[in-house]
This record gives sequence, C-alpha cells and structure tokens, in this order.
Amino acid sequence: MARKKNLKIIMNEKLNEKLCIGQKRSEGKKLYKANTDPKSHGYNNLKAPGIYSVKTANTYREVINMVGDKLRSNYPEIWQSKDISKVDKEVCYSILREREAEGKSPYTISRDLAALNKVLALNLSKKEGGLSKRSYKLLTRSRNGTNANLTDRLRLKNQQQITIAQATGIRRQSMKVITPDNFVRDRQGIPCLLYVVEKGGRERFIHILEDRQKEVRDILDGREIDKPLFDYFSRRIDNHSYRAEYAESRHLEIIEQEEAKGHKFVEDYRDRYDAHCLSILTQDLGHNRINVCTEHYLDKA
Repeated sequence: MARKKNLKIIMNEKLNEKLCIGQKRSEGKKLYKANTDPKSHGYNNLKAPGIYSVKTANTYREVINMVGDKLRSNYPEIWQSKDISKVDKEVCYSILREREAEGKSPYTISRDLAALNKVLALNLSKKEGGLSKRSYKLLTRSRNGTNANLTDRLRLKNQQQITIAQATGIRRQSMKVITPDNFVRDRQGIPCLLYVVEKGGRERFIHILEDRQKEVRDILDGREIDKPLFDYFSRRIDNHSYRAEYAESRHLEIIEQEEAKGHKFVEDYRDRYDAHCLSILTQDLGHNRINVCTEHYLDKA
C-alpha cells in the first residue's frame, strides 16, 4: 500500500495543477469571465484559474510551505490526518491571525490570503476573518536601510533634503534644482504637490505625503520663491532608499484615498496589487510602467 502524502506535498501538488507558465493570462481571464455571472458574483480576477507568473508561483509556494510548517507544529491532529479537507476556513483564518500577531504587515497577510485562496479555493476574505486591512496608518517606516549608519553630523547637515526626499520621492538630480515656486499649495497654504521636470524632460506633479506636508511647509516658508532650495546633497546619502520609502507610504495612502472615493480594491495585478492604485503611484514616481513600481520598490519593502 502506497504511503499517504503529507499536507505540504498535497498543497504543492495542488499549486502545480494551477501553473500556466508561458500561457497568456488574458486568455484565462476571458474564460473566467465567460463562465461567471457578474450579477450574482461579480468579477474577481483572483478567482480566475491559473498562475501565469514564475515569481507569483514561487511566492505562493513559500506561503503554502509556511502553512504546512504551521500545521505540523501547531495543528498536529490535522497534520497527522493528512486530510486536506480539514485545512478549512477556520484553520486558515487562525493561521493568518497568528501571522498578524507575529507582526506581519497587512501586505504580507494579503499575499498569504491570496495564495491560500488560489491553492485551496476557500474564498477567504479579510473582513470575514477579522484581519487588518491595508492602511498607511499601520505603516512602520524602515530605518534600517543603507542610510541607518549616517553620522549625526551628516544627517543634520542634510536633514531638510532628507525630509523633502522622504515626502516626495524625487530623484537626486532634482534636489538642487527645485525652488519654492515648484510647490503647489492648498487653500490653507499647505504644500500638497511638487512640479518637477526629470528624465528626458518629462514633466509631472508629485503628491506630497499628507503626513509630511507641514514639515515641507516649514522648510519652504521664508525662502526666496525662485531660488533653488538646496545647493548641496551628500553623495553618501542613498536617495533611492528614500524613494522606496516614499513609494511604500504613498501606495498605502493611495489605497485609502481611492477606497474612500468608492473604489473597490481588487488584487488584479500579479494577484497581489490593485492596478488602478499602482497607475497613480507610477505617475508620482515618474515611471511609465507599473511593473517598475512593484519590482524596484514595493516588492522590496
């Protein structure tokens, strides 16, 4: 008699069944929509069959292997049963809540939930499971990057430049060019947008992070309107890490703002991100493609 497979192997086999690497995702979505009644269920691309990205497949495999380890250590009866039907909603929500208690971010929980939905088809949701939604208010900014070891003297000398970088995510070359006149203020005199011309003469308006706008105002007040704010920005400072920090903060801010406008968050890009929200972030960062935002900023957050 053949030996019965453990739950981790069973989940990996289920994931393998959904792999469509090399095939067109758009065809899978068309088939899904053709067989879905939008009036009764609505469209949710997460429910479309298939995993088309190698990166997504690897990410989901990490998640289900983590779940397998959790089952073995915390749910021995279910693990020993080798019965995949016992890995139900209640068990999955319990594991996700454990992950929250361990300090995992709302992004990580969303990723885990998406992987479980794809592999086990349980139709899990954060609302039903009592899980925290994404919110920029929950964000803890990282201070352990390449700028963590700056000397106090260097940090003090560049403090205002660092504040502008964190609040706007501008590229290094813009730091010694921008003037107070580049900033757009609201009716209360608070700067909310920054106009820049970067890479290839492309113009754009950048949204200043809401929780940093008053700090930016304090830097601008009293300065000559048409004179560059700074003539110095140390090369020892990793400005790109501040762009990444801005990208993460701004993305969460966009999600909250768009949901307040009635936009329904749908993880329709790489089964993790909302393409509509990413398109707004892409404009703020001065890129043309949303994949640049995920691969160079958000995936590394």
